[in-house]
Amino acid sequence: MKLKNCEFMKQQGKFKVIVAVILMCFASISANAYDFKVDGLCYNYLSKEDRTVEVTHLSDYSGSFNNNNYVKGNLVIPKKIVYLSTTYTVTLIGEDALYGCSGLTSVTIPNSVTSIGKMAFAGCSGLTSVTIPNSVTEISVSAFWNCSSLKEINVDAENQEYSSVSGILYSKDKTRLITCPGGKKGEIVIPNSVTSIGTSAFDGCSGLTSVTIPNSVTSIGNYAFKGCSRLTSVTIPNSVTSIGSGAFFSCSRLTSVTIGNSVTSIGSGAFRDCYGLTSVTIPNSVTSISEEAFRDCKSLKSVYCQWTEPIECSPKFPDDVIKNAVLYVPKGCIAAYEKVDPWRNFWNIEEIDYSAGVEDVVGDGVEVKVVDGAVVAEGCAEMEVYSMSGQLVYRGAGRADNLAPGIYAVRAAGKTVKVMVR
Repeated sequence: MKLKNCEFMKQQGKFKVIVAVILMCFASISANAYDFKVDGLCYNYLSKEDRTVEVTHLSDYSGSFNNNNYVKGNLVIPKKIVYLSTTYTVTLIGEDALYGCSGLTSVTIPNSVTSIGKMAFAGCSGLTSVTIPNSVTEISVSAFWNCSSLKEINVDAENQEYSSVSGILYSKDKTRLITCPGGKKGEIVIPNSVTSIGTSAFDGCSGLTSVTIPNSVTSIGNYAFKGCSRLTSVTIPNSVTSIGSGAFFSCSRLTSVTIGNSVTSIGSGAFRDCYGLTSVTIPNSVTSISEEAFRDCKSLKSVYCQWTEPIECSPKFPDDVIKNAVLYVPKGCIAAYEKVDPWRNFWNIEEIDYSAGVEDVVGDGVEVKVVDGAVVAEGCAEMEVYSMSGQLVYRGAGRADNLAPGIYAVRAAGKTVKVMVR
């Protein structure tokens, strides 16, 4: 009887494997399915009654995918096509439609298209520019993901949903930053009109070295700066209330982060894999920090916490950080931190006077002070402001605005002083 049961179980296992293979085949057929093809593009019917279709993918005329090599140079997506003596209007560029077309350098989108789907142009590493016509009302946040050569996303001035500034895609009223092209390099200054940085807005912008976030921004979306591998220093202004999951995930050269004093939550994996991060300042407004927020931040040397009554939370700091980094807490609060996780795990806890102002004046007719959250060097034409990790966060005229709370070194008139921005 046991042998029969064993044989039955074996046969049942084989049956499950066969079913799984069949399902995989059906999934593959479904993924490659299309209703018809015309001039190298495959289409699906959206509405036969309205005679509208979507672009589903490219074809090499034999029905097989060949996205990496089939298209070279410019691709013109037609406004209308004829199939079996019937005219159809192209209104949608579908999900994954042109995924991985590395030879594609430019694309012409007709003003009949109303929607650009998920990953529609993702991985088009040769694409340098694209123009959004006035008909488009919906663009997926991942539509241009990993387009590493894309420098400009231009929008027709008559489009009612979107706009562009210096090639960056915004909502029409410029309150929401949607997508920064992956080929943008150097420094980017976000306009003061922006209130939110959207999901994956800067995802994969490996050439971005610094970004100025204005104090109009209140939220930073999930994976907003993921993979910005050259980004070195970030100050999150006081206006921001939430940092989304994975917001700075894998920003491997990020060395210093100062979080504004309105932030209440730091999402899962917000700074995960920021291997170069040496300093972080956490204000007393924060009420929750996720477990993965600082995972694998192995280079942390200084953690500044400003709670007088520390919150209990679950971020897992690397073991070497717990043993070697210094946790700076307000004066008189070491005992409180030694009772609460994860802070009591730190081997080195030191007190600091977070209420302190300027340690010294510069002299020679120049005085450095903090006025309404701004560092001001009176009587000085130019100054430099550095984070405590040594990163330059401001250079210019004698006033630095939009600095998050924390300690800064200010160099003016050939001398350096420390200031506290509260």
